[in-house]
Amino acid sequence: IIHPGEELACDALAAASCALLLAQPACLFDVGFQLSVAATAGLLAFAPRRGWPAFARLQRFLAATARFAVSLLLVSLAAQAGAAPILALQFEKLQMWTAVTGILAIPLSTVALWAGVVAIACSAWGPIAAATAQAFGLTLRLFEGVVIAAARLPGSAVPSDGRVGLWLAG
Repeated sequence: IIHPGEELACDALAAASCALLLAQPACLFDVGFQLSVAATAGLLAFAPRRGWPAFARLQRFLAATARFAVSLLLVSLAAQAGAAPILALQFEKLQMWTAVTGILAIPLSTVALWAGVVAIACSAWGPIAAATAQAFGLTLRLFEGVVIAAARLPGSAVPSDGRVGLWLAG
């Protein structure tokens, strides 16, 4: 499924994947590479677009915070749709709470990323470096806490036969 105007993004994903595989062919068998490509493809195929009529109508009915939560959930579901077949095939488990966890994890990972960028930028400035490094550490601990809490939820990982991954992939 390629949405109009998304061809460039799909081409970029294909080019990046090919470049990595040309540089290191063994990446093809690396589950991290597989999950990254599959989740990105899932985002390209299934993530909500502002141009979608149904999404535009939905936005008119929801308050700003609800819109934000729904967007995070939809992005998380899109990434999960891309990654689920590989998770099932490689780990023989289906992650049941991933989409809901994404509501907290996606914003925290974004904050952690930018806190890390600020910490690196300030690393040469003594007390400021220490403060920014502590802020970065705090965001990482919060992110880790969300992920650990989700992993402890009942039914967070449901065992599956590896063939389920092949079935999910279509």
